[in-house]
Amino acid sequence: MAKRNPLGVVWAASAFKHGFEPEDAITAILGAIVHVEDYEGTPGLRLWIGPRTDVRGEILEVIAEVVQPDGLVVFHVDRITEQRRRDHRVDQILDRLKEDI
Repeated sequence: MAKRNPLGVVWAASAFKHGFEPEDAITAILGAIVHVEDYEGTPGLRLWIGPRTDVRGEILEVIAEVVQPDGLVVFHVDRITEQRRRDHRVDQILDRLKEDI
């Protein structure tokens, strides 16, 4: 059963299977260093790559579908895969961000 919050985010049960909490996903989305719309060529599918806490912390990937009128259905929250880390040049982005701290 999906969990709903007042902000229009629906949390599919699969979003929690890797042990992360909604707050982890929200932090990663709000602090995203990569945001891909129409991820994998699918309209409405979004990928965010962002830190669980700050740019020195664990990096998460969050995948959700944009739906109207409810907002988002988040169905995947996990540590970033090495493949996505390479594909989106996450380490280079993080290095630049850390230089600014």
